[in-house]
Amino acid sequence: MVVLLGAAYLVADGCDTASLKKLRQQQEKAPVIVSGLGNANLLRKQGYQSALALDWGEHTQVGPATLHFVECQHRSGRGAFDQMKTLWGSFVVQTPKGAIYFAGDTGYSPHFKAQGEKFGPFALSLLPIGAYEPRWFMKDIHLNPEEAVQAHLDLNSQQSLGIHFGVFQLTWEAIDSRITDLEAALDAQGLSRKTFWVLEPGASSYK
Repeated sequence: MVVLLGAAYLVADGCDTASLKKLRQQQEKAPVIVSGLGNANLLRKQGYQSALALDWGEHTQVGPATLHFVECQHRSGRGAFDQMKTLWGSFVVQTPKGAIYFAGDTGYSPHFKAQGEKFGPFALSLLPIGAYEPRWFMKDIHLNPEEAVQAHLDLNSQQSLGIHFGVFQLTWEAIDSRITDLEAALDAQGLSRKTFWVLEPGASSYK
């Protein structure tokens, strides 16, 4: 998962080299790309000579923004021989106009409340709402919409955006249940649906 923020890319969870190469081809100058420990050499091979790899609790400055790499509950590895070789994590981006939280992939744990207390309130949080069934298998590594709404509250986020859903049928829940389950979770907490929203495919702003 790659998020573009001004002059920096943030990499969490899925690290698709074809997508990274395509993004690089669209840039005249290589941007800073930030990820967890163990990823820098791979990213440099894709053309990102300014790749940075951070440990939990470390940060770097990119223009006016400070990027913190923070703990989350996940794991790394795609095959039998690369398990737990690189570090997973989330990002806190502190900007002059407010703080942004990018969760990447994560299960629910006390890290949300701890990071909300340390870095919040957040102007915007990007929280995953997909790939959550069956719960006995996915609970430790993926939020469901109800947990995402609780994370939104823990982080003291003014607005949240749902991510990690709707492109591929990854797990057992129906492809449209992520949005209906999110709406139900917001209603159960008495929260306006305008505080935690999703984008239509190809959209760049909330209507």
